[in-house]
Amino acid sequence: MTTRQILLALIVPITWGFGYALTKIGMDQFSPLLLMSLRFGIAGLILVWFTKPPWGYMRDLFMVAFIGSTIQYGLTYYGLKGIDVSTASILVQLEGPILALLSILILKERIGWPRALGMGLAFAGVVVIAGEPPYWPGLRLLHHLKCCSFH
Repeated sequence: MTTRQILLALIVPITWGFGYALTKIGMDQFSPLLLMSLRFGIAGLILVWFTKPPWGYMRDLFMVAFIGSTIQYGLTYYGLKGIDVSTASILVQLEGPILALLSILILKERIGWPRALGMGLAFAGVVVIAGEPPYWPGLRLLHHLKCCSFH
């Protein structure tokens, strides 16, 4: 890969990562739903010129957008109002395991022990990384080990 290709590939995760930080700054002036609407509205205005609207699927597209973006990001932005950006970005990574749990509860899917173990490790990892050890005595040792490993 050329340097130009690497830089172009890095643009997406960098701009995606700035989303939470800029949103947190904007929450001092605007409501979470307004910021979410502005974010996706601007993205929509930019992207609408590159594709033809699928008129026959608008109802389905609206439902997917409402559930997958409006509800999910609305709740995420309201949650971001009460915690710091780094914790929020770590917690958002639990979307996959949470969706797997919902598929078990709602769709009665079976995931098997390897996936269950992976989900357990994901939740435990978030507890260790973003947890508050002073409130959970068992995590104090892990917190100290984590801090000592960086020195």
